[in-house]
Amino acid sequence: MAYLQFFWLVLLRCLRREGPGSIRLFYPRTVIHYHRLPWLLYREIFVNRCYDPPVPLPTHPRILSIGANIGLGALYFLNRYPDARLTSVEPNPEAFRLLEINLASARFPQASIRLDRRAVAAEDGEVEFVIPKKNKTAVFASVNGIRTSGLEVDTLTVPCVALNRLISEKVDLLKLDIEGFEYEVLDQAEINAQKVSSLIIEFHDREKNGQKCAAILNRLVNEQGYRLSDAHGKSIDVRTFCQGPGAALAKLTA
Repeated sequence: MAYLQFFWLVLLRCLRREGPGSIRLFYPRTVIHYHRLPWLLYREIFVNRCYDPPVPLPTHPRILSIGANIGLGALYFLNRYPDARLTSVEPNPEAFRLLEINLASARFPQASIRLDRRAVAAEDGEVEFVIPKKNKTAVFASVNGIRTSGLEVDTLTVPCVALNRLISEKVDLLKLDIEGFEYEVLDQAEINAQKVSSLIIEFHDREKNGQKCAAILNRLVNEQGYRLSDAHGKSIDVRTFCQGPGAALAKLTA
C-alpha cells in the first residue's frame, strides 16, 4: 500500500495541484500542500522506512519528534505504535498549522499527543527561523538558514527550548532532524542511556561538518556506550559515517 500511495503523490506532483488539500495516507485524510508535496520525504519514511527504530520499543513508548514539519514522521510512529506518548516539536507556523490538523488527538484515541511550537536550541530563549517565501512548509526551513541559501526568505523570531529540558523525562526514541542546526544543539546536549534509549538523527552537510559530526558521535559511542548504525540498521563506524557526502541518518541505541 505504501508504494501505491507514493505513486499517487508523484501523480499529484506532476499535475501541479495548487493549495492545501487532503490525501488519504494510512489515516483519515492527511493535510498537505499539493504544490509543495513532500513526496520524496514520504518515500523515505513510508516506503524505505527510514524511521524504523534501531531496536523494538516498549509498550506505550515515549517518542520525541523534533523537526516534525507537517507530521509525516509522527504519523509513521503512530502507525507503528498507536499507544505512544508522542511529543512533536515544530516552530514553523504554517507547518505547525497542518501538524495540528494531522495529529488531532481525537483521531488517535490510544495515543497521548503533545504539540510544541518551539525551535530546539542549545538553551531556552528566542532564535531566528528562516522560511522560504515560496514554500512555507518546506522541510528545509531552519534556524540557521543554511539550506535556504540563494532563496527569497522570511525570517521570524520564534521561541526555543533547550534539548536538555525535553529529555528531562526518559525518552524511548528521539528523532532529530533540524536541517543543519543539529551540531550546535547536540554539542550542548546531555544525552545518555538513562535519558534516551534510542536516537535517529539526521546529520547534514557531512563533508563540511565532518569534525563536528565525529565529535558528537564519538562522545555518544565511546563515552555513553551507544551502538551506531546507518539508516538501514547496518552497523557502521563513526569515521566512515562522518566521511560520507550530504545528509544521512544515524541510528543509535544504548
